[in-house]
This record gives sequence, C-alpha cells and structure tokens, in this order.
Amino acid sequence: MRYSPTFRFICLTQILSLQTEPIFGTKYWATPLAPETVARLKAPRRFEELSLPAPNPYIATNFEMRPFPPGDAAHPLLNACVKVAMSSGKKNKFGTFYPATVTKFNEKNKALSVVFEDEGEKDLKLDDAAAFFKDMEEDSTFTCDGGKTKVRIVSLVYDGRFGDGINDEDVDDDKMFPPIPPAPPATRLPQVVFDKASVKVHHLQDRLFNRPQSELRVKLMPDIDRSSPLEAACGDLLQMLVADAVTETVYMASVCELFYDLSHSSDGYFSFKFNGFNDKLGLLADYVLRTFLEFRGGGQELPSFLGPTRFATGLESLIRW
Repeated sequence: MRYSPTFRFICLTQILSLQTEPIFGTKYWATPLAPETVARLKAPRRFEELSLPAPNPYIATNFEMRPFPPGDAAHPLLNACVKVAMSSGKKNKFGTFYPATVTKFNEKNKALSVVFEDEGEKDLKLDDAAAFFKDMEEDSTFTCDGGKTKVRIVSLVYDGRFGDGINDEDVDDDKMFPPIPPAPPATRLPQVVFDKASVKVHHLQDRLFNRPQSELRVKLMPDIDRSSPLEAACGDLLQMLVADAVTETVYMASVCELFYDLSHSSDGYFSFKFNGFNDKLGLLADYVLRTFLEFRGGGQELPSFLGPTRFATGLESLIRW
C-alpha cells in the first residue's frame, strides 16, 4: 500500500515538533542527525575535484607611468596662456608684456618653449625650477633667464586656479578666451617605429589623461577578392567564430579593466582595438591575435579549440542575420 505525500507529511508533523520560522512564517521541524552521519561528516576527507581557480593572469601589478622624452617632458604650464616681458636693461624695468602659449618643456635644461602671436618662438630657462612648482599656487608671475625675462600666467589649461569667474575683466585680460594653440611639435605626432613591406607600426604617447593605460589598434587586410559576397560572408563568420572562441578569456580580462573589440568592414579589413591598463594589455592582444591567426591555411580543418557545434551555430546566426 502506498501513501500520498500529503499523508506522509501529516505523519511527520505528528511525530516531530513542527516549528515556525519567526520572520517569514515558514513551517519546519528539526531532528538530530544519526551518530554515524555526524562521525562521517567530521572525518577528514580530500576532495580532489574541488580546488581554487588559477589566479587571473590579467590583473595589473605595475601602474607606473612611462616617462616622457626629456626634451618634451610634462609640465603644469603646457598649453597655458602666458604674457612675456623682456628686461629693458635698467634695473627692475621690463618692457611690454606680449601674449604667448607654452608649447614644450625641456626637463634636462629646465626651459619652457613659448610661441608668440606672430609665431615667433623663444626658450625661457626657469631661474628656480624647484621653487616654481612650490609657488605657482600663490604667485602667477615668475622670472626666467637669470631675471632678464618675466612671465605672467594668464590662464592654465584647466579651471580652478585662474579665470574662474566669467566677467568683462577676464575677457579683456584674455583669461576666458585663450588663443588657439599652435600646431603640436613633431615629437607629439604619431611616430613610425617599424615600416616594412607588409607591416607599418605607429606609436603615439598619451599626454592628456595621465593614466597607466594604453590603446592598441591593429588593422589586417586579408588577400581576398573584396568584391565577392561569399568572401564578405566568410569574413563575418570568421569574426563571429573568433569572438566565440575568446569569450571566456576576454571575460577574465574585462574584470581587470582590459577590453577588446573586433570588427569586419565591408571593404574586407579586420580591425582590432585593445584598451586598458598597459601592464597586461599586450598579453590580451597576443592571445586574441593568435586565436585569429589560427584560422589561416587552406585546409578543411577548423582550429582544435573550436567546439564541434560552434561552426554550425555561428553559421546559423549569420544566416538569420
């Protein structure tokens, strides 16, 4: 004879003391475990199948900034608007103040380069570079070239020190409408660091955000007939398969502030973009690019890391799209 679950539940409530959980009102009962069960749980056991995951290899550990070139180093006055006056030869007598823009700082010579409105350029050697950084908050005027040149700060490249309020006096004194900065020097343009028949590499160092982060962009052009609809569809499918293959690793990188993007354009190019902390950015780029290049070759076999059903799934998604 079989009893219904309801009947068995009623029997248990009669045998055991039914209790009520005070917050949610859930009915439950408690009974002590058998002694042999307690002894088995207390016995030391090893679970070989349970272990901690391996450390995330994309966690950045080095947050140091790459130094700028000594001849074009960082400085608080870069791109700031100043007025420069030269000594007239008499003691403590200076001529007219002329507007100028600070364009460079030579760390080795402790000299600022300024460009005037007539596009004339002059190097000004700071009299006391150490004191300058300390006093800049309090005094907007300092001397250069052994006291022969006086420089007055008009406005910096960010708010908070000079020209906070908007009024006619600030406008007349060029505080609110700084002149258009001159063209950047050649050292701040993308530099060609490698140039061969099939590969050309440019490098540009960030001077704006001052964070230990980098961005790497790679553009690959396969040797295919870019006018063929079949080749275009194959390129889209390849993009989907690569994105599917790197999903797990890319997730581990994303929790460490490392990101990537892969796109396939209508002209046949594959564009990769990687950005995040500089310390491990190369590791992510190396992995994604190696995965992409595993699809090279004229054979019929797909890379071994691609699951047996992933190609069919990707093809179905492409057809639906």
